[in-house]
Parts: sequence; structure tokens; C-alpha cells
Amino acid sequence: MKNIFIILFTVIIINTTGSGYGASLKNNNDIDTTNSYKNAVIAINSSEEFKFKIQNTNQIVLVEFYSDWCTPCRKMAPILNKFTLNNADKLSVYKVNFDYMQEIVHNYNIFGIPTILIFMNGKEVKRVPGFRNYNQLELLIDTLLNE
Repeated sequence: MKNIFIILFTVIIINTTGSGYGASLKNNNDIDTTNSYKNAVIAINSSEEFKFKIQNTNQIVLVEFYSDWCTPCRKMAPILNKFTLNNADKLSVYKVNFDYMQEIVHNYNIFGIPTILIFMNGKEVKRVPGFRNYNQLELLIDTLLNE
């Protein structure tokens, strides 16, 4: 019984002091994780809109496939939003809901979320599965711009 109490007490302390996985994300480049930010990432609502957005621009297009139930997706949302606001002159950023846009998901063979696809001149040039922090997103785009 004493061991269970110590484990439970430790878990409570860790969760209330802000240490652990989620806390380290909050301090990444002063990113606001409270949903109080202006959402700069535009949701795609149809296959036609998706095709139009990736084909009718000279900018790099970054598309995140996500879902509302996906914890890494929710943690990445404010990071991607800040990245979008800070790089609006370099790229356009959109999001596609994995659960509702199945035609797009199927056409692009998206098997896990979050997944980022990057398009240039209407063609997919990069696919990045999994959570990415701000610095990783920045390095990804800078690498593409310098090729």
C-alpha cells in the first residue's frame, strides 16, 4: 500500500508541477498552447479546394493531415500556427482532417497522423510523418528553399 501511495503521489506532483512531455512543448519558442492564438492554418474542406490550393500558387505549400482526437496533432497545432504566421511570405499552410477528407487521404496514401506533405509547383516534393517542432519545420522549409 505504501508503494502505491508513493507512485500516486509522484504522478500527482509531476502533473501539477508542469514537468513531463507536454510541458517541454509549451516552452518551444514561446508558443502559445492555450488556443488563444489567431489560427493562420487554413482548413481544406473538399478535394476540389485541395487541388486548387496546391496547384495555383508559386509558393511552397505545406499540408498537415490531422485529426481532432490525435494528441500529437493537437500539440503540433499551435507550433504550426506560429510557424505559418512567421513564414507567410515563404509558404502557404493548410490542414486536412484525416477523418472527414477520406478521398484526399486515400489519393495521397496517408496512413498515419500527423503527416505533412510539401508541394512545389503542384507536385509533392516531401513527406514528413509524425510530430515536428518549430525548429524542425524551419529546417525543412529552409532546406527546400535552398535546393
